[in-house]
Amino acid sequence: MTTVELGNNERLNVEPRRNLLHLQPAAAGVRIELHYSVATVVPAPTVSASPFSFTADLYASRDMNQGERMVCRLTAEYLVTPTPNGAQLTLSGFISTEQLAVLENMRAGEHLRLHLVLAASTTVDGLPQRYRGDEHVDVSAGEWGTELARVDTAAFVEVLVPMPTAAAFATATRRIREARGLLRGNDVDAAMGAARLALEAVRDELDTIKVVAGAPVKARERTQAERNAVLVEAAYSQLCGAMHDDELTKSFRYTRTQASTLIALVAGVVRDTSESL
Repeated sequence: MTTVELGNNERLNVEPRRNLLHLQPAAAGVRIELHYSVATVVPAPTVSASPFSFTADLYASRDMNQGERMVCRLTAEYLVTPTPNGAQLTLSGFISTEQLAVLENMRAGEHLRLHLVLAASTTVDGLPQRYRGDEHVDVSAGEWGTELARVDTAAFVEVLVPMPTAAAFATATRRIREARGLLRGNDVDAAMGAARLALEAVRDELDTIKVVAGAPVKARERTQAERNAVLVEAAYSQLCGAMHDDELTKSFRYTRTQASTLIALVAGVVRDTSESL
């Protein structure tokens, strides 16, 4: 709960409701809603009983005031008149799928801490007034995960795979971004070509051609490293199919779904390999 001071011993209490967080599907992202109640806390309110418009800048982090990232601007669709028992306030905004990827990487399966910089605006004696408050709330891993699953963001798995950060894989990371951009433009073959170039960094780092050549024929007899190398080489072979035009591959046709799956796989193995350096 946060308190917004209005002066003259008046203030507003802004308190999260039991079901605070709600996510809804949207094009290329989700609509986020945060539900609060706004109450007056003095016996004879004057300013605090006025209609208010509310906005908030939403920040997110793993820990309080450490590494906060701006997420979006939240707004209330309607004016809210506080009451002693608490009037309902719904703040809503838009979070893109790429921002969701950043948030997923930030929380790493744990809780997510939200920080709202609240602004409450009203008119006092004919003059506009604006008041500020800070609200901090923890969203548990279970609550956040449930909301993500409910809006079916798994359909955007290629975006939710965290991007590699190691300097040694900077070129591969750029290629993955290029692949995603090409796919958004519906250039499937070119997107797969960019992903293939990104995967070459992994092949070189893990020497996958040599590892696969020495791996047992039976899959169940392979080590984890050998199975990983086989996966990388299989993905590379698929990606090459979109680029070559020989007698065998000239008839190959790939869908957006197949391309997005392979790009997600490349992003994942590049990230995994970069973290093992």
